[in-house]
Amino acid sequence: MNIHPDDEAFLARFQTLPKPRRQAIYRGLLERLRSDEWREVREHAEVHTLQCDIFGKLPLEITSLVAGFLPLVDMIRLRRVSRRWQSILSYHSLCRAALWKALGRNPLVNSTAPVSNTLTATSKTDSNHDFETSFASFVERRYRLERGKPHSVISMRSPAVSQNDHDYSLNSVDFRYSNGICTWIDQLEDGTSVIALNLSTGERKKFTTANRETLLCVRISGSTIAALSLSGYCHVWNYDDTSQCSSFRVPSLEVNQILIRGKSVVLEYPGSLVHWSCDTRIARTIDVEQTVVTVALHPSEDEITTIHYCEQLRSEPERTLDGDGDDVLTSHKPPMPHFYTTKYALNSEGDWYASPSRPVPIPIPRGPMDWPGHYVFGTRKEIQPGQYGIDGYIEYTEEEDENGHKRPLFVYLSIEPNGLVAMHTLPYNPVYGPQFYSEEGIIYFSIAPRDGKCQQYGIAKSKAMTGPSDAYVWLDYSIQHLQDVEERVHIFGDEKFLVFLGKSKMDIWVMDENAMDEMTSARLPGLVALETV
Repeated sequence: MNIHPDDEAFLARFQTLPKPRRQAIYRGLLERLRSDEWREVREHAEVHTLQCDIFGKLPLEITSLVAGFLPLVDMIRLRRVSRRWQSILSYHSLCRAALWKALGRNPLVNSTAPVSNTLTATSKTDSNHDFETSFASFVERRYRLERGKPHSVISMRSPAVSQNDHDYSLNSVDFRYSNGICTWIDQLEDGTSVIALNLSTGERKKFTTANRETLLCVRISGSTIAALSLSGYCHVWNYDDTSQCSSFRVPSLEVNQILIRGKSVVLEYPGSLVHWSCDTRIARTIDVEQTVVTVALHPSEDEITTIHYCEQLRSEPERTLDGDGDDVLTSHKPPMPHFYTTKYALNSEGDWYASPSRPVPIPIPRGPMDWPGHYVFGTRKEIQPGQYGIDGYIEYTEEEDENGHKRPLFVYLSIEPNGLVAMHTLPYNPVYGPQFYSEEGIIYFSIAPRDGKCQQYGIAKSKAMTGPSDAYVWLDYSIQHLQDVEERVHIFGDEKFLVFLGKSKMDIWVMDENAMDEMTSARLPGLVALETV
């Protein structure tokens, strides 16, 4: 519709008016519109947007800070908003910064050195390999881990079920997992052999001792397998060479932990550690304090770190008012739990020497530090060690509630590969089976039935916080998902596979679509069904 020439002067003068007078005129016009004219105004208004793409107009340095707070999956999803967003969120430097913010490392490269914070437009093509495909594949796999949505599921007969219909307990088979390989003690041969099943290739291997000794427990890490025998020996095999076997005498079968790193094995006992090297075939004993919470073997294999538990009284005593209103000293506040680390290293003469640290207070995250209660130190042998080792916990019991119930809070301690102590706080204690850390910030665990409910497993995601002076990192987990299951399950795995071990069957979740093909799954023994999700 064309404007009449006589009205052009009115519009030209309207453009020159100050804002208050313009507002008064168009408001007056709106009040005088008829219904059909209102409809036409609304149709014209809908084609105009009042939104401003602030994210797309920010400098890349500020954009990287904003993107660091996004979930990794949103780095992919938000590319659909506009071409500008697709271009910004595809920069390799921005993707690497988001990975470091979420994981503390870049999982797409072998190097652990931090990437530069400098962001340039040319960073989109600074890699020789297909970074975009690798990043999208990693984000998709992590999203599956967070949501409990596997790429495919394979069901197998449980190792606790024998071919002669005689069922064994899950404790007797001592099922373990590491880097795509499952191990367990074969009870069909009276517990004298260890079965190793490679989930990626479907290959099955058997390991036995020269005298076919009865085995009590088995551990695996990487390609190294260790098992304790009833005769008091620890036998060590290499998965890649079944003919290689070394063994050493152990002081007792009552071992707290068995740690494996590379070609080294460490056994933890109350008051001592036994270190065995497959290269030197030498076992050394290290005296430690009784208050060991957990032990970690350094990647270099010649350094051991222990976390110890201690209590320290508060410096400020509690004061109350007596009947006359006078301030009276009653007693000290309840002692606070502390931890300190001790590092043991080999010197040039082959002897271990210790270097302890100062005590660091352990925070209780869900309430004031001076709540009435008590702390209990202990170890849980059924907890599956993580990538670097986790086995100890500190339990804090609150004051009884109105129903007389006490709710314990569990703080699990571990040692990260960089030597930093990590504290994992959980909503409640997973009493069934191992707790398993699939990847940084994600944990799977089994839950005992309560109040008549059925068996469950949970998925928790953590929020990372750093302690004062970088003394520790605190990972506080919150429940993301709960799922009912038919039977009690023990959970093992990593970012490639999740294994849900039950009494009758074993479900294998394939989280990485490149970790197994259909031909491999067909070669797995005891296959029940194959399901693609």
